[in-house]
Amino acid sequence: MKTKDLMDMLDNGVQPIIKFTTRISDIDGPDPDMMGKVIRYRDEDVWDRESSTIFFDIDISEFEEYNKTKAIPNWYDDKGNPTLTWFESSMYPKNGIESVCEMLVENSEPADLSLFEVFETSEYFKEYQDIGFKGTYVKFLEEKLDKLKSQE
Repeated sequence: MKTKDLMDMLDNGVQPIIKFTTRISDIDGPDPDMMGKVIRYRDEDVWDRESSTIFFDIDISEFEEYNKTKAIPNWYDDKGNPTLTWFESSMYPKNGIESVCEMLVENSEPADLSLFEVFETSEYFKEYQDIGFKGTYVKFLEEKLDKLKSQE
């Protein structure tokens, strides 16, 4: 999925569930296969004419118990041994919101998500995308609701 597509989902009120990929190991934070819900993105950071990044805020709090089963003890304790997990480190976000930076534009082309993948979206959003509804996602939902009300 393109990073811009995820931004469009958020702009339309969809906060998808994501799963971190093995590439997340390249940064200090979550481990592969941990999950969260993308709640917002922040301003684009333009590096140059060919590249830019965007930060996504991911709520990991509702997946904490599941995520602990995926935690890898690769954080160093006071003795210099990798015995701690992310949850036990000072880097774990106490508010349950992890910020992850993804490429938005790379080499002048729209970039793909790399650190996480969309794991689950609403069936209604899938329908909205599949039919190519001309209008916002909210308008689509309103029309769907009006149709259901008229059938009562």
